[in-house]
Amino acid sequence: RIKSDKIIIGESVFNGYVYALNGKIVEITQEEKPVATAYDFTGKYVSAGFIDMHTHGAGGHAFMNSTVEDVIAGCDYHLLHGTTSIVPTISAGAFETMKQAGVNSTRRS
Repeated sequence: RIKSDKIIIGESVFNGYVYALNGKIVEITQEEKPVATAYDFTGKYVSAGFIDMHTHGAGGHAFMNSTVEDVIAGCDYHLLHGTTSIVPTISAGAFETMKQAGVNSTRRS
């Protein structure tokens, strides 16, 4: 259960509780129910994760001409700021350079 007076739902802000089961939100209500784990985020905003549909990187980590570690660090930076899903993109460049960026970013050691 997450308690907050700033739960963002659509274009409004709600005061109440978010209940989750197995990692999925099952109810948002003003009713306080008994639970095993409870968090009080009163005064803090609570919302669904953000989706970035076009990003070249983040936190100084680009997705073009980068290492796997750079891509992971860029993704971690997004996550730290509330973005839970991204569509990584590479900057416009020569076709071979862009092709190689995609290959290099997917290799694992």
